[in-house]
Amino acid sequence: MDINDFNKKFSGILEIEMSEPTVSVNGLANQRSGANAGIKKLSLSAEVYEEDADSFRSPTNAELDEVVLERPTVTLRSFGHDVEHVAPDGKRFTARDLLMAVEETERRTRSETEWFGGIDVHHVFFEGLHEAKDGALRVSWGS
Repeated sequence: MDINDFNKKFSGILEIEMSEPTVSVNGLANQRSGANAGIKKLSLSAEVYEEDADSFRSPTNAELDEVVLERPTVTLRSFGHDVEHVAPDGKRFTARDLLMAVEETERRTRSETEWFGGIDVHHVFFEGLHEAKDGALRVSWGS
């Protein structure tokens, strides 16, 4: 599997629990955090889209164990913040390793984001990893 196959197979939702309840933006479904709110918990729930069934399911261990990147380190970039990750085996990243790296990148950097005066709790749909010109992988988030 390469990064393109990874992006086609995996999606997910970043679940963020804040220290204060989020509020609607202008009465819409969009949510924002309060200016003084902090992140209490954060986790990425990965999913695999089944085109034939038009539904999502949890990934299998075999899918998660597939090698995606043959390199000892990777830099993930999210909202302009970079986090370097070392492959757990020192050689390569599996899909599981990359998904865990995405979650860790957000754990380290999400509190530095800003959306409508608070931490961005709205852009939480994982849409893949895309290589930047400098070799970093940019994490794409949708709403």
